[in-house]
Amino acid sequence: MADLWTLTTGGIDDFDLTVEKAYFATSAEYNNGQTLLLNLVGSTDLENPELRTDFTVSFACGNGWASEDGKTAYHEVTGQNKSFNRNSIVGNFVSRALGELGLADELKGKSELGPLDASIWVGYTFHFNRIPISFGSGLEPKEKLMPTAVSKAGSVAAAAAPAVDTATATTLLEAQVRAVAQQVKAAGGDHQAFVKAATAIDGVIDSPVLEAVINANAGIWAETNG
Repeated sequence: MADLWTLTTGGIDDFDLTVEKAYFATSAEYNNGQTLLLNLVGSTDLENPELRTDFTVSFACGNGWASEDGKTAYHEVTGQNKSFNRNSIVGNFVSRALGELGLADELKGKSELGPLDASIWVGYTFHFNRIPISFGSGLEPKEKLMPTAVSKAGSVAAAAAPAVDTATATTLLEAQVRAVAQQVKAAGGDHQAFVKAATAIDGVIDSPVLEAVINANAGIWAETNG
C-alpha cells in the first residue's frame, strides 16, 4: 500500500524510467521550440498503461545550445563543445548523476563528449521524483522531475533475427520515416510532431536517418509534400 502521508505534487511523479533511447531536439511544447532538450525515452512503471512505453522525460539545455544530428549537442554561439551550465535544468540532471547517484566514474568513461553525447544515458533505470532545484543565486528554486536513484537496466535476451546489411536497413528505415512525414503533414502537424513520431520508430535514434529527421530545413520534413 502506498504511504498516504507522502503528499503528491499533482503532476506525474515517483516512477521508474528505463532509458531505451536518448536524443537532443527541440519541442514546440517547450518555449515554442526555441530551447534544445535532452530527451530520455523508455518504459516506466506508471499505473496508466498509456504511459508505460515510449515515455519521455526532457531536460532543457539552456540558451545557445543546438544539435545537428540529434545525437550530440554543441553551443551555437561559440561553436564549441563547452559544458552545460550547472544551473540549467540539464545541468542539474548531470550534477545529480555525477554526485548523488554516484555515476561519475562510469559516465566519464563512456564518451569524450561527456553529457553532450545523448547516448551515455541509455541503459540506466532512473527513479524520478519532483524535487526543488536551484537555478542560481537570487532565483527561487522550482520543482522539476529529477532522478533520485539509479540502477542499470537488465539485459533482455532477444531472438536472433536474419542479418540485414546496414545500407538496406537504413533504406528501409528511411522509407518508414518518410511515410510518417507524409502522415503528419496530411494531418496538419508540424515538424515537432514529426520528430516525436519518427523518433518513436525502433532504430531511428541510432541510425544516420536521425540527422535527416532533426533537420527541419533540409531534411526529410522539408522534402515531403503535404
